[in-house]
Amino acid sequence: MRPNRLARPVASAAFLRQLQSPSRDQMVKKSAKDQPLDVNGRLSAGLRAVRDSAGLTLVALAESTGMSRNTLWRIENRDANARLSTIDALAKFFKLNPTQLFETAPSSTPRLPRRIALSKIVSGNIVVLRSGAGMSQEALGQAAGLARNYVSLIEVTAPDLKIETVAGIAQVLNVDVSVLLADPREGLS
Repeated sequence: MRPNRLARPVASAAFLRQLQSPSRDQMVKKSAKDQPLDVNGRLSAGLRAVRDSAGLTLVALAESTGMSRNTLWRIENRDANARLSTIDALAKFFKLNPTQLFETAPSSTPRLPRRIALSKIVSGNIVVLRSGAGMSQEALGQAAGLARNYVSLIEVTAPDLKIETVAGIAQVLNVDVSVLLADPREGLS
């Protein structure tokens, strides 16, 4: 006869009674829109300011960048959760650092000529700031409302994240989103 491996209780009944089951509100992950961030508003104002200063229409910008006019319109009207690759492409077109697209009056700091992909910069900055804060990947993910192990995936594979995801991580790390977007070789602009 096989011995019963669970013959001894894992936790006492008294201990289990002390635990409160989480409410439905605690179990539901917060979406990026529930967070008090206006990262889309900052990107909207920054892109509009840069486009206006370059004297470009949405149609001209769309043709020049290969992006759809609708995508650009949605970004400028705070209706898009832009991906890092989109932000990087816009910054490259305007010869700006991605952080400058989040300013209403972008500075004239030049962009590095051989810049690595924005997703790799963001993932590297997350690693540095998370470890500097003494926070585990799991703790950061949970606090940012991300799926389990997603921070590990971000740090290892550097996926093309949406800006609201980056903003949520920045909020947990108690830094501005521009800190996560900044190439350490450029410094904050």
